[in-house]
Amino acid sequence: MGGGVNYRFLSAWFLYSGNIALNKEQFLKYINCLYYRVPQKQIELCEDYLDGIEVVHCDYKELLTAKEYQHDKVVFLLDPPYIGTNLEGYSEEGETFNYADLLELMLLIRPPYLFFYINNRFLQIEDLFKKMVKHDLNAKAFSDVQMVDKCVTMSPNARRKETIYYHL
Repeated sequence: MGGGVNYRFLSAWFLYSGNIALNKEQFLKYINCLYYRVPQKQIELCEDYLDGIEVVHCDYKELLTAKEYQHDKVVFLLDPPYIGTNLEGYSEEGETFNYADLLELMLLIRPPYLFFYINNRFLQIEDLFKKMVKHDLNAKAFSDVQMVDKCVTMSPNARRKETIYYHL
């Protein structure tokens, strides 16, 4: 395990959702947005956690179109930015992920996958899934989608429903 601090990882643990820090300065800028529920136990090392699993980090277009990943032993974990998210953490060489990219992702994905999303008044992802099936736009990927919801408390006055959509 290499040294250094992974501020993106710390962001996921401690900052209000939508705030992503890539360095110490950004993390300190968001310090007033700490989650209401700070983890009460130390993060434990899981050295063998991903044994036998190949983790690939690359642009989603590259990954979803690469021939070596076009079989059902590959499970895609999709966690696109939510509306209202700080998109700096999703930038690649000056290009920012946008909602046209989300639509392209929807056209490229195939089962098995897990898709993380938070519905809001701007985009109800279930409606998008239904319309893709209705208009036969990659319908195979969305016709048997299942979901799991969890209500998350972010502060004494803020809650939201987070959903994992899956087709395994």
